[in-house]
Amino acid sequence: MTQNKGNALAKLGKFEDAIAALDKVLEIKPDSSGAWHNKGVALVGLGKPDEAIKAYSKAIELDPRDPDVWHNKSNALRLLSRTREAYEAQVKAKELKRNISKKIVKI
Repeated sequence: MTQNKGNALAKLGKFEDAIAALDKVLEIKPDSSGAWHNKGVALVGLGKPDEAIKAYSKAIELDPRDPDVWHNKSNALRLLSRTREAYEAQVKAKELKRNISKKIVKI
């Protein structure tokens, strides 16, 4: 429930409140890749791409197959002019999306 609250707050631009809600989730469930991902989104919203990259990296550590996290990490890296790393993360995101599309077609 609190993760949904964090997501809703982030969508409303209430990034600090979103992070507080997501931190509560992470206290209870530190292995929630979704909470780490959404915390990264909120941190970018606060203009803290360096901290967002750490949150995205943790989300990727927990679930390396989520293309959206790789994409968002790429964007945060780009904000810091870390273009090579941003490119590599974007390539990974596209590769994962392509793999998901292939699985859907097979169904």
